[in-house]
Amino acid sequence: MKKRIPAVLLASILIFSLAPVFSVAGNAISVLINGEPVNFADQNPTVVDGRTLVPVRGVFEELGFDVQWNAATSQVTLTGNDVVVITIGSNVFTTNGVSSTLDVPAQTIGGRTMLPLRLVLESVGYSLDWDTSTQTVLISTGSEPAVQSAFSGVFVSESYPDLSIEFRQNTFTILMPHYMMDLDMLDGYFPISGTFSIDEGTGKISLTLDTNALMSEMLDLIYALIALDADLAEFMADPEMAVFVEYIHQAMLDEISDEIDYLIAIFESAVVLFDADSGNLYMDDDVMIRK
Repeated sequence: MKKRIPAVLLASILIFSLAPVFSVAGNAISVLINGEPVNFADQNPTVVDGRTLVPVRGVFEELGFDVQWNAATSQVTLTGNDVVVITIGSNVFTTNGVSSTLDVPAQTIGGRTMLPLRLVLESVGYSLDWDTSTQTVLISTGSEPAVQSAFSGVFVSESYPDLSIEFRQNTFTILMPHYMMDLDMLDGYFPISGTFSIDEGTGKISLTLDTNALMSEMLDLIYALIALDADLAEFMADPEMAVFVEYIHQAMLDEISDEIDYLIAIFESAVVLFDADSGNLYMDDDVMIRK
C-alpha cells in the first residue's frame, strides 16, 4: 500500500516559525576568563578521548603570562607571578619547581601545546569550572566584578510566574513553560542556556545562547510533538521511509540555521538590566524577581 506524508508532518516542521525568539551564538568549545571570551588564533579547544584540551598560549597570554617555547627540550615555560614548565609528551608539569601530574600528557595539536587546564590553573591560584550545557570552560581569577559576583540565583517573571532564569557564575538557563509557546499538549519546560556578561557601570546584561544546545532542544521538541500522533510516529519509524525521514531531519536543521541571524537580531535588541539596589532583573517591560 502506497504511503503518503501526513499533513501534520509539514505542520511540525513549521514549529520553528512559532517558537519563541532568542538569539543564538557560539558553538563548539569556548573559554571565558571572568566572563570574557578568549579568542584563539588558529587552534581551538578540542576533545580527545573524553578530555577537553585547550591551547596553553591563548589562555595564559590572556592571563598576563609570558609564554616561551623551547624546541630543544619540547618545553613550554609560562612566566608571571609564578613559573610553570610544561613538557610535551609528559604527564608531569612543575609550578615554581613543584611537580604535579596531569590525567593525560601535554600534546601538540595544530602546532599548539594542548592540555587539560584545571591543575595548571589551580597551581597558580585560579579556578576552573566546566559548563556541559554550553560546552564552556569557565576560568576565574578571583577578580570578578562586584556586581557580577552578587548577580546569581534564580529570577522569576512577575508577569509570567512559571517563567524563570537562573544565573550561575558566567552561565544562565531560562526555563520557559511549553504553554507559553502555544504547546499546551506538552508538559514541562523548554530550556534555553548560554553565557552572560554584565556591564558593572550600567547593569546592562549581554546574553549569548548556545547554538548547538538550542538546535538539539528544538529537534527534541519537534520529535516530542511527532510522538503525540500515532500515525505520524509510525510513519517516521518505518524503515522503508528512512531516506525520507533523514531528508526531513536535515530540513529541520536547515530551517534552524536559516533562522539564526534573525534570532540574533531580535535578541540583541532586547534590554536586560540588573538593578543592584532592588536586586531585581528587568527584561524589556517585565520585572524578574529574585527567588
